[in-house]
Amino acid sequence: AQIECFSGAIYFSPLRKLKPNEKHSIWARIWVMARHRGKDESNPPAKPSVKGESSPSQTKGTQSQGGCCSCCCRCIKYLFYGIVIVIGLFAAVLYYLPSPVDPVAYKFSESSVGPPPFTGIFTLNNELQKSKRLFEGELVGPEAFAADKDGYLYTGLVGGQVVKINPRTETYEVLTRMGDPPYNDCEKVERWPACGRPLGLQIDRHGNLLLVDSYKGLFRINTETGEKQRLFKSEESGDLSCLFFNNLAVHSNGSIFISCSSTKFPLHDYVFDTTEGRSHGKVFHYNPTSGHTALVKKDLYSANGIALSSGEDFLILSEVSRARILKYHLKGPSVGKWELFADNLPALVDNITPTKSSPGFWAAGVIVREGTILDFTADKPWIRLIAAKLRVLKLLEHYATKHTMVMMIDEKGTVTKCLQDQTGKTVYRVSEAFEFEGSIYLGSYIAPFLGKLKL
Repeated sequence: AQIECFSGAIYFSPLRKLKPNEKHSIWARIWVMARHRGKDESNPPAKPSVKGESSPSQTKGTQSQGGCCSCCCRCIKYLFYGIVIVIGLFAAVLYYLPSPVDPVAYKFSESSVGPPPFTGIFTLNNELQKSKRLFEGELVGPEAFAADKDGYLYTGLVGGQVVKINPRTETYEVLTRMGDPPYNDCEKVERWPACGRPLGLQIDRHGNLLLVDSYKGLFRINTETGEKQRLFKSEESGDLSCLFFNNLAVHSNGSIFISCSSTKFPLHDYVFDTTEGRSHGKVFHYNPTSGHTALVKKDLYSANGIALSSGEDFLILSEVSRARILKYHLKGPSVGKWELFADNLPALVDNITPTKSSPGFWAAGVIVREGTILDFTADKPWIRLIAAKLRVLKLLEHYATKHTMVMMIDEKGTVTKCLQDQTGKTVYRVSEAFEFEGSIYLGSYIAPFLGKLKL
């Protein structure tokens, strides 16, 4: 029998009887081979008479054709069984693999399906590409900023350093370090719990730097000497427990609101928190006079950026894994109540800071939803579970889009401006936009520089 190999498949001459549109079907090929095999087995060639005896070559050819078809069908059968067994074993192993998360289905918005389109205020642009990179290769992960009355900026870095920046001369010095010595390999993720990771920070009314360390809690730091004092740390359990401290907002009366992103996952596993989709976040209130800390709100979804309004009558808080911002009333008839402030935003919102030119806020859209699997997997927890079991979540996050944005939002919750870098050419993974002296300074939890954009 004639056997031809092409495109990795075995093609038998009986297939030439198929219609042209059937030749590309592997099932059609198997069917024809099975039919010929059946004919060969059920109708064996009759023994030729002496007078009409076939030549030895003809008899051999007939036997060869039947044998080849039969052999090939067995091979295909065994191959099919092998594939089924492999799939079964893989499914069994996957089922019994431990998972760090227990994901649930959720929606980004009850009223909308998918992120808002890039039209109107969200029209695609590259305004953030006009930024200037500062201290490139020197400052890694400048997450957030604070400014004192003398015009110095402060930021915390991967590795636990807190640096003091002179924006006029574009120089900096290390003010202090979080964690405890020795400070070996502090840039490595596995060393973060020991070395600390400074995140949100703000100057208080006495000129001290208040700082939230993701692992260590709330600190007060002297901006001249670098001396630090811990004001609040997580309890082992209960209302005041937290594994991932994130940001803070300082009231004019000295009290401090602190966001806790998760009570289940620390910073180095933050991707598990957003993947799981459960409410592990909290907000605390710290009273510096009494030293007392109270729980303001729990069951929040990846609580992150937090900021006070210009009149301090309310504060807002971003829930990263829901792409939305909540509002908490501090004054008026609705005091103590929470409500939606901005919903179904086009990006996951990280830090929030007040604007200077008019009442409102800068909200950093660290990762844009469009072009990612975020919305696709929101109602498919089983996909997120498999990804978590296969330990590919952090890899997926690493290769996610670098499209980032900064949104200006007024005090009614309306987005009035949207600055973007679609490719991450100049800035990416923007975690904060901090307005200072006519520019916005752009932080990032991962980039080895900070950005500066003149307004």
